[in-house]
Amino acid sequence: MKAIHLKCEDRLNLTCVKMPVFESGYWDISESDAAVVVGGMIYMHQTKNELSYMGGVVQSFRIEVRPELAHATRIIFVFESTKEGRGAKWKGADHAMAWYSGVVDG
Repeated sequence: MKAIHLKCEDRLNLTCVKMPVFESGYWDISESDAAVVVGGMIYMHQTKNELSYMGGVVQSFRIEVRPELAHATRIIFVFESTKEGRGAKWKGADHAMAWYSGVVDG
């Protein structure tokens, strides 16, 4: 199973659609990376050094164009929050500027 870890400070752009389904956007992630994690796991972290505070199974994603942004094409993930999505350690890219792990094995 594939997974992604995202640095999502203060639950920025994290919205409850209908418990336990959430949306998280507007991520500057490739459509191919987004497609690979459908059916896999998404983990939200306040910082890379903290365990995930939320996460779950990615149900789908959609593309939204935000022309005011430098990289206008953005990804919004739809996921079902699960108990397994909480308490995960950051995996993947961990350099100082990393906000996205890249696609990793879950």
